[in-house]
Amino acid sequence: PGLALLRLAQDRVEDAEAAISRVEKEKEGEITRSNILPAYIEIMLSSKKMAKADFLTDEQKRDILYNNAVRFLQMDSESKGQQ
Repeated sequence: PGLALLRLAQDRVEDAEAAISRVEKEKEGEITRSNILPAYIEIMLSSKKMAKADFLTDEQKRDILYNNAVRFLQMDSESKGQQ
C-alpha cells in the first residue's frame, strides 16, 4: 500500500483510493488483506465521501469504515461461512 499512502501524503486522495483498491484486488488471503487494512482505513477516512457525512462523529466514521473494510476484505467469520 506504499504508493497509495504516498498519494495520500501528496493530498491526492482520489488517486490514493484508486491505488489501495487496486492493491486490494491484486492481493488474496486473510494475512495479506490484514496487512493493507490500516492503510485502507486511513485513506478512506481521508476521502471526500466520508468528509461529507458531517452528521457522524469521527468515532462513528471510524467504526463504520472499519466494519465495512473488514467485510470488504473478507476478514470476518460470516464472509468465510463460519459462525
